[in-house]
Amino acid sequence: MVIYKSDIINFYKSHNLKAYIFVLVFLVAFLTILFMVFILTLFAKAIGFTVIALLNTFKVLDIDGKIAYNIYIYSVIPAYLIWNIFMIYSINFGVNKNLETLNRKYIL
Repeated sequence: MVIYKSDIINFYKSHNLKAYIFVLVFLVAFLTILFMVFILTLFAKAIGFTVIALLNTFKVLDIDGKIAYNIYIYSVIPAYLIWNIFMIYSINFGVNKNLETLNRKYIL
C-alpha cells in the first residue's frame, strides 16, 4: 500500500477530520469535567465544613455546614464548565491554525 502526499493533505483538509477532532476533544473535556466534579463532590463536604468551622471559630460567620457544602459545590461547577469550554475553543483554534499552515505550505 502506497500513501501519497496528496492523500495526507486531503485527509487534513476533510471536514470529517475536523468534526472528528471536535467531537473527540469535546468528549475528553466532558469526561474530564465529570471526573473532576465527582472528585470535588467527594471532598466538598469536608472542605465546606472546614471553612465553616474556621469562620465559626473566629466568629466571622455562624452558618450551617450544609449551607457551606452547597456554596462550595455551586461555585466550583460553573468554574470548571467555563474552563472546559475555554479549553475546547483553544484546542479547536490550534487545529484551525495548523490547517491554515498546511494550506499555505502546500499552496492548496
